[in-house]
Amino acid sequence: MLTRNSLYVILFALPVYQLMFYTVQLLTFKRSKPSLMFLGLLLLNMTLLLTINTGMHLGYLRLMSVAGIVFGFLLLTMMPTYYTYICFVTERKKTLLYHIGSSIIFRQRFSFLLAFFHRYFFLSKIYGMC
Repeated sequence: MLTRNSLYVILFALPVYQLMFYTVQLLTFKRSKPSLMFLGLLLLNMTLLLTINTGMHLGYLRLMSVAGIVFGFLLLTMMPTYYTYICFVTERKKTLLYHIGSSIIFRQRFSFLLAFFHRYFFLSKIYGMC
């Protein structure tokens, strides 16, 4: 029986598989054109964003509490990765200056996540939670 949830899963899975197929294709053919590697990384970024977004829409809220840290980083690296791809295609000078902001924010969020997990496991060990 086809329910609304199974229809959502099917409709969310199709773009993920399509992006993953093109990502694998572009990352394996990077020897012929080096710019294809950055396009493959951009598609990998989009695949991961779409997968995390699918988890949010399907109601996996515990997963989203952890994946939200990575989601922000992926969202912030979308445009610098696209800019790097455009620089490779047009043979301009490449700069990684645009990636600094996203890496700083990811480092802050990741350290917050590690502190949260450390506190959670420490308290669960003391008080016997979980």
